[in-house]
Amino acid sequence: FFNQWNYSTSQSNMLFNHGGHSVDLGNGVNYQAVITNPGGTNFFSIDGSLLAGGKTLSVVGGNGSETLIFNVKGTSIDWGTVYSGSKTKTLWNFANATTLNVTGATLTGSVLARNADVFQSRNIEGTLISTSLFVTNGAELQSNTFNGTLAVPEPGLLLCLPGAIGLFSLRRRKRA
Repeated sequence: FFNQWNYSTSQSNMLFNHGGHSVDLGNGVNYQAVITNPGGTNFFSIDGSLLAGGKTLSVVGGNGSETLIFNVKGTSIDWGTVYSGSKTKTLWNFANATTLNVTGATLTGSVLARNADVFQSRNIEGTLISTSLFVTNGAELQSNTFNGTLAVPEPGLLLCLPGAIGLFSLRRRKRA
């Protein structure tokens, strides 16, 4: 369990550090996630305070096979946004959250909130990784397994990259 927890923490940090395109806030009520990498992994960034009640978030463009990763900024998040994207190819990464309240609307997609206490009175339609989960009002955690693609290099590969470039440069110099 400890190794899996550390791996989830590492993945969450890498995803969050990747950043992403800002969500188009439109008229302040109807948001749009505009696909820039059709068929691939698309990263978005949004301030968690914008996800409170009465908002909608739709996906624009693409072919429906895209993985959508939303890096949500903030420590205390009140979820109230109706999201029309995929249940199985959307990941909500709450990397810095300590509290996530799912009270205003169903949260569609998988949730990575490894440091958060999650208070749920509305359904979560995906998988959940969190510190704790408190459920009220008969809300359900519906297991829609995340099957998107996380196109983020592993830390070990990043550490090897400078050495590989150095060896390639040295080999090229010897040939010249």
